[in-house]
Amino acid sequence: AMFSVSGKTLTLSDLTFTEIKSVSGENGSIITLAEANAVATGITVTGNTNGTAFFSKQSTLTISHSTFSDNSGLIFGSDHGSSPNQSSVPSGALPEPGQNQITVTDSLFKLNSGTIFSTQRYVKIDGCVFSENSGMIGSFSGLSPYQVLDSEFNGNTNSLLFAFYTYHLDTHGGF
Repeated sequence: AMFSVSGKTLTLSDLTFTEIKSVSGENGSIITLAEANAVATGITVTGNTNGTAFFSKQSTLTISHSTFSDNSGLIFGSDHGSSPNQSSVPSGALPEPGQNQITVTDSLFKLNSGTIFSTQRYVKIDGCVFSENSGMIGSFSGLSPYQVLDSEFNGNTNSLLFAFYTYHLDTHGGF
């Protein structure tokens, strides 16, 4: 990983990451978080191949006003974090501390052929544009809520844009 952060906070702004190549299956070719935080604003990611660009292990990742284009590798991935008590997870609840939280706002995802999000635990997508992507936008699993708000979807070609799976209800679905 270019940035491997454990127990600290990383702040990035106005950076471009081009043609990121990693070992196949490697997590976090750009950022790997372990019980840490990262905030990125105004970044551009193009040409990410093979591994996962941003990987969160029981961490918080917040990205805004950024562009992700022409990536064939997974962009956002996470482990399951700590498991919440399924009887204590009210509908729409925010994650407990120590769980993964990925928030992406006001960003553009265009011409990506890989999966954009393959995560476990909380993800919030707000005010984003997804245009001409051929890969799946989100493969979400776990007990935490997933929010997709005020976003646009134009010309995406994968037959399944989102898949949701929860072990709590032992059901899954997609649209």
